[in-house]
Amino acid sequence: MCDIAISTSAFCLWDIGPERKLNICKELGFNRIVIAFSTLKMLRQFASSPKLCEKLTQFNHVMIHAPWCGINYKNNKATKDVFAHLDMIVQKVKIDAVIFHFDCIKDWSQFRDCSFPYYIKNPNHASWQTFDEALHQHGFDSVLDINRSIRFEDYIDKYLNHHGEQIKAIHVSGFIDELGRTPIVESGQMELLNKVKQVNAPIIIEGLFSPGDFEGIREEIKVIQDSVYG
Repeated sequence: MCDIAISTSAFCLWDIGPERKLNICKELGFNRIVIAFSTLKMLRQFASSPKLCEKLTQFNHVMIHAPWCGINYKNNKATKDVFAHLDMIVQKVKIDAVIFHFDCIKDWSQFRDCSFPYYIKNPNHASWQTFDEALHQHGFDSVLDINRSIRFEDYIDKYLNHHGEQIKAIHVSGFIDELGRTPIVESGQMELLNKVKQVNAPIIIEGLFSPGDFEGIREEIKVIQDSVYG
């Protein structure tokens, strides 16, 4: 399972704190993890806890998912606050990169002197044309969210063909009608996994699992192993 990770956002429906989420990831055998902070408040609380930062060091590969709720990355206090607290974690934990949502970025100059590596996740609302232009203009490494790449506008093939070398991680979830971030084992969209088999990047499980559904997570792991690495 060396190239399969799980995001702690998969536990959004579980009424548990960050320490329990990290323990579950370890119990399930993950050596790769994405620690996700939907809000600045969550990031502040985690970064201020030496105990939680120490727990992150138990994983071989760590990515941080920067806040995406109620924030625009530009020349403002919130952006400076996010970057400062990310730096607090990075000083204690070796990370692969920080993931930012493309839709949240309003001023690219804020990333000019970034002290840590970062990836940009494809948009939820912006068009493929806008994202494609940004990829060319700014040359950033990216995260392919396969759900987003077909759910609102089907551009996954363009993404893979034109910017495949810039993809450094793949977020995996599906959707059923209007219900997004569904585990692939529930949505049955195995063809999406076939499309990314040739991409040299870790797979990150990001579907929303029902509280306590350990078996569902194990099934998701097996489906990815069989479809991508089998």
